[in-house]
Amino acid sequence: MDKYSIKDFEKDFPDEGVCLEWLKDSRWPDGIYCAKCKPITKDYRVTNRSAYASEIRGSHVYPVAGTTLERSSTPPRAWFHALFFRANTRCGMSAKQLQRDGSYL
Repeated sequence: MDKYSIKDFEKDFPDEGVCLEWLKDSRWPDGIYCAKCKPITKDYRVTNRSAYASEIRGSHVYPVAGTTLERSSTPPRAWFHALFFRANTRCGMSAKQLQRDGSYL
């Protein structure tokens, strides 16, 4: 198996929208369950927000809600980047090193 490189990461997660889509698909693989409507509904991305809306009622769902990213002012892609570097360095990476290398924020 080939090593997952930074080029692979950049190809898989080119922008915030893709990161949010990945979070949504990971949390709700069968689709978003609308708590108001009760069924799993089709959803669409809300323009200029990190939310998805139910096709039936339009209730908003935030993929980062209930995760460690929820109250963070750092965008999800920056967190994905940090996790990539943390996982792909032999000894991990300190928060200070991430701050120094933070050109991707």
